[in-house]
Amino acid sequence: MAVCRLPFIDECRLLSEIAKVEHTLTDEEKRRNSLGMDKLYIHVSHPLASKILAFYERNKDNLKLSKAKVKRKIDPKLR
Repeated sequence: MAVCRLPFIDECRLLSEIAKVEHTLTDEEKRRNSLGMDKLYIHVSHPLASKILAFYERNKDNLKLSKAKVKRKIDPKLR
């Protein structure tokens, strides 16, 4: 067994260094580097799948869910 002993990151230094190269990022890299909605992928055979699907069905008309930009919906019943 081992314990990783990494030093804490100096946030100010990190942000300063990132600012130097941030302009070189592509639009896709900028998108990936931004905050977005969480995604959860789960197989229908998983023990929690029925509860997650039921939650989705109860909340699918929620404004936050309806405003979410979805490139492609995945049929949860596919195996």
